[in-house]
Amino acid sequence: MTQLNFLPDARPAYEITPALARRSDPPTSHEAAAKMQRSGRADAHCAIVLAAVVAHPGLTYRELADLCGLDPVEVMRRLGDLQLGLTPKVVKAEARQSANGGNRMTTWRAAVSPHPHR
Repeated sequence: MTQLNFLPDARPAYEITPALARRSDPPTSHEAAAKMQRSGRADAHCAIVLAAVVAHPGLTYRELADLCGLDPVEVMRRLGDLQLGLTPKVVKAEARQSANGGNRMTTWRAAVSPHPHR
């Protein structure tokens, strides 16, 4: 059962969107987050990252960044966005040795298989 918040100007719980900046972040982070939202860049990057995870499950954020042509930090942030919410789009999978022989890293996969009957 979904419980609604009846405070004035409050959004219902099922419409929660992940914040791009934390309350404790400096004003410049909030300005940058607002610009990412307004421009549609955050949504576009989420779509790119999600498509890469669906097509190539089991990659680390660094491997996904190489595949997508995005900065690794950007990919890490968009994976966080895609993981949050009532209907997560991606989930953390097993950890494995990174491709470059460094530390073990978390891999990612789609939360729901795009091909449930395969």
